[in-house]
Amino acid sequence: MVVIENRDIVVVGQQPWDTPIGSNCKDLALEFSKHNRVLYINAPLDRRTKFQQAATEPVKLRQRV
Repeated sequence: MVVIENRDIVVVGQQPWDTPIGSNCKDLALEFSKHNRVLYINAPLDRRTKFQQAATEPVKLRQRV
């Protein structure tokens, strides 16, 4: 098996990193990070979620970041 090492990798995913369930994209980023530097990018908080779930901790956390 070929191992990619010592690279800078940018992963663009649809799922927020702080979501408790896993995803293929997030799992790949975690695997890459074992031997590389990885930057995981996902879409910002959408307006609907921001207003409908404003009192929830995950939304409060994303607004602070």
